[in-house]
Amino acid sequence: MKILTLLNQFFWVIISFFEKLYWFSWRIEQKRQFHKIGKNVYIDRHCHFTNQSISIGDDVFIGKSCIFQSTKSQIIIGNKVMFGPGVSIHGGNHRTDLVGRYMKSITLDEKLPENDMDVVISDDVWIGANAIILTGVTIGQGSVIGAGSVVTKNVPAYTILVGSQPQKIFERWDRENIEKHLKLIDQRGDEK
Repeated sequence: MKILTLLNQFFWVIISFFEKLYWFSWRIEQKRQFHKIGKNVYIDRHCHFTNQSISIGDDVFIGKSCIFQSTKSQIIIGNKVMFGPGVSIHGGNHRTDLVGRYMKSITLDEKLPENDMDVVISDDVWIGANAIILTGVTIGQGSVIGAGSVVTKNVPAYTILVGSQPQKIFERWDRENIEKHLKLIDQRGDEK
């Protein structure tokens, strides 16, 4: 019985090693394919990206099972951004205005500019688990997007957004504290 236990432990150590090796290799390959990627970017497992349309700044954490996708538009992620698990960013939409056509039959060349608009996530943003960010949205610097929120409109800087339609928006700080925060960041430089 002791031999079976030892064999079982050895078996799981080997599996764990190869699993870690696989995800390490996967991360390297993902990073190689992005349009632009900064330093100190961590991508957790089971994520899906349309890599060529995504630019990522420095010091970014992307949680497990995130989906960032677009067809024609760009997804631009700033510096020092944190994504919880399961966050979705969709930089495109289907064209729905053509009478007598199935949406699935409409080609990329037939899409309108408003169907595919860039998504911009500014610096120092935290996006909670399972949040959904849709095409054309800009999330301002220092904002927090609550878990499970559906973001369909621009979010001003230093704002906390929680929920989905109708969206509840709260100021993270008053103007005086925002200015103080920005001065302190400028004085400290680019800290890790």
